[in-house]
Amino acid sequence: MLTALKIAALVGLAGSGLLSGSGQWLNFSLAAIPGSTGMSLRAMGIALIGVSFAYLGWDASTYMAAEVRHPQRNLPRSLALGTLLVVGLYLAFNLALLYGVPTAQMSGSENVTRDAVSVLLGPRFAGFVSIAVLICILGSLNATIMVGPRIYYAMARDGLFPRLLGSVSSLTKVPVAAITAQAIWACIIVLSATLGRILAFTVLVIWLLSAITGAAIFVLRRRPALDRPYRTWGYPWVPAVFCLSSLALAVNHLFHTPPALLWLAGFVAAGLGVYTVFRRRYRRSARSSAAASSREA
Repeated sequence: MLTALKIAALVGLAGSGLLSGSGQWLNFSLAAIPGSTGMSLRAMGIALIGVSFAYLGWDASTYMAAEVRHPQRNLPRSLALGTLLVVGLYLAFNLALLYGVPTAQMSGSENVTRDAVSVLLGPRFAGFVSIAVLICILGSLNATIMVGPRIYYAMARDGLFPRLLGSVSSLTKVPVAAITAQAIWACIIVLSATLGRILAFTVLVIWLLSAITGAAIFVLRRRPALDRPYRTWGYPWVPAVFCLSSLALAVNHLFHTPPALLWLAGFVAAGLGVYTVFRRRYRRSARSSAAASSREA
């Protein structure tokens, strides 16, 4: 229901705005941007910090793979169709914003969407913007609360996180402990930093982790004992381009926010320490179980 309302809100605002005839198509020209002489890769990299945050979650359906019917068929479909749908919605919505508000005015606006709706549809419709934004936020929260704890759950089931987070409720059959842990951690993050800092740090970490995750494909391909239920289209070029582009964006981001490197180093070091401890415990437990089984045999 929330997803349907969110899509309806974006389509409604974008469609009615572009068809209103109250905007200016000249806003799309490069000449409409004050002081602009062209586009650089460096500037695009900075702009992608906010843009990539908007697209985060394109891969979230994979977190639910264990609970998806026919995952070999439905997961690739969800990734492809979901990504295409989000790209289409965001492009249409941003086209409507730029159609109503020129770039120079956007930079000094506190609420670009409200300004665009006021120009395109009239001031009386500006109040609906808050409702639409609230619907979009609730939809995103719903998805995040659903898929995020599955990472905690999977790590715990693999012996890499506290065992409690790998349990499920006997009543609802969902990982309640993992959901609670995510809620607590999210509250700590929100209360400890500004929105801009959280945005910059989150995007930086996800770019790096995306590169590492993509690189895992090359490692897993060289392990013949593993089952491969999914095909990697365009291997090895597609994952290689993905990894290199993720690293390039992360490096570009670090050059513009050097303090983030220290925060990142601290978090990565802490994560590696936690991983090492749980990995050793898991291996010792596995060896003990194997030894006990051999003695019984």
